[in-house]
Amino acid sequence: MENSQADSSLFEFQYDEELKNSLQGAANWAGMAALISFASSILGMVNFFVQRAKMQAIYRQYTEYGISEPSMGGGLISAMISFVIGVLLFVFLLKFSKKTKQGLETNETYLISEGLSGLSVYFRIIGIVLIIAIIFILLGLLAIIGQS
Repeated sequence: MENSQADSSLFEFQYDEELKNSLQGAANWAGMAALISFASSILGMVNFFVQRAKMQAIYRQYTEYGISEPSMGGGLISAMISFVIGVLLFVFLLKFSKKTKQGLETNETYLISEGLSGLSVYFRIIGIVLIIAIIFILLGLLAIIGQS
């Protein structure tokens, strides 16, 4: 009898009011963070184009031609990569927020599990981006050490 009870609790998600309140709070904060993240991504793209126009105006003032298109293309690619990563983070964080709230309101463990999977993907993306950033920093340090 005890063994079947352990098996059922292993595969069923059971939570008390304290866990429910904690998940609700986390979902609320995640929703706010997702919206701030999305707004930041949009403002970053707007800022890129504003700064690009300012740089073009400054270079035209001192030179006849301004900034070459290939040199501005690198900045655009960087801005687009940042925007795509920001939107992906927004999508998965918002998925966690919405699905977890729905699951807690309706007591459906499937929705809570789906929301938590969105949070899992969110942290995976952040981990991958951090690993890539660390690799670039290390390569930059190696280049600096190699030049001296």
